[in-house]
Amino acid sequence: MSMLDTPIVIRDLTVDERIALAQEIWDSILDADGDDGWFDLSDEQRAEIERRYDAYKANPDDVVLWEDVKKRLMAARK
Repeated sequence: MSMLDTPIVIRDLTVDERIALAQEIWDSILDADGDDGWFDLSDEQRAEIERRYDAYKANPDDVVLWEDVKKRLMAARK
């Protein structure tokens, strides 16, 4: 039985249950659209993703962590 089949109070759920519910919601949206879970990308977008992935594979240590990006953005707002 799906969580979507029963009335629930989201705040009463555990974190794991909320994650499972969010996944069920996402899956139900994909099912409603007849989508297979992949986004429609243009050839240019697909090429850019491939370029970035190749760059990462060539230099996996040349990355900026999301936490560092957030800190820099938050500092710039002040």
